[in-house]
Amino acid sequence: MEWRPREGIKTAEDETFSEMQMRHAVEIAKKVEQISKQFYEDGLKASPFNPNQSVRTQAITDIVHLVAMKHNVTDADIRGYTRVRKVAWARQEAYWTLRNRGMKLQAIGDYFKRDHTTVMTGISRHEERIT
Repeated sequence: MEWRPREGIKTAEDETFSEMQMRHAVEIAKKVEQISKQFYEDGLKASPFNPNQSVRTQAITDIVHLVAMKHNVTDADIRGYTRVRKVAWARQEAYWTLRNRGMKLQAIGDYFKRDHTTVMTGISRHEERIT
């Protein structure tokens, strides 16, 4: 007898590309939510991943990494100075995500080595794109 999945369960072959993208976006959103929840619960204690780094910095790094994965760029690209659209949009989404998680503009700017007004501009441009 040939193995078949239970009725109503999709296999990888049944999933369209847009469904796969949506599933990945939901997974990334859940990870970001989990990281930000940990960020608020743990405060500024030492990170379990790197004792020399605060949980806040680790949370920022994790969020930037997830945004980079979503846009298929590297973390270094996002923190860098390139103005290539793909990277700039990922960087602006990282600004927006961190700001919506309660970070101050100055703290975001310090992490990315940019002025807080640059962060404000990036956030407003990202908001224009998503609306």
